Amino acid sequence: MTFHISIPPPLSTPGSNRRRHGRIRCEGVTCSIGKVLEISASGARIRAAMGKAREGDETTIEILGLEGPIRLGVRVMWVVDDGVADGERCSMAGLAYTDLGDAQRRALADLARASASNPTLHHDAA
Repeated sequence: MTFHISIPPPLSTPGSNRRRHGRIRCEGVTCSIGKVLEISASGARIRAAMGKAREGDETTIEILGLEGPIRLGVRVMWVVDDGVADGERCSMAGLAYTDLGDAQRRALADLARASASNPTLHHDAA
C-alpha cells in the first residue's frame, strides 16, 4: 500500500505581502495626494489622479484626525493603474510613513481605536 501526501502551495509567496500592521478602511477621507482608502500604523493606501503619485516620491500629506489634521511625511512605495473613477484616470498607491513623531503616532492610534468598532471611518463635509 502506498500513501501519497501532498502539501498545498502557500497562499502567498514570501515577500508578496509585507504588511506589518492591521489596516483601517476609510471612506470620505482625503489627503493632499488623493482619497485615502486604508490607513495603518506604518502607511496608507490611496487613490489618486494618474501621475499624482510616483514610486519613490517623498512628500507630506495631511489626514483629518480626531483632533484636527495630522501631517505625515510619506514615501510612495508602489503605484498601480486603478482604471477610471469619477471620470478621471486613477492610480492606487501605497505610502509608507517617514519619521513619525510621538504626537503623530498617538493621533494615528486614536484614529485606529475610534474606528475599531466601525466598518469604515469617514468625515462628513461641514
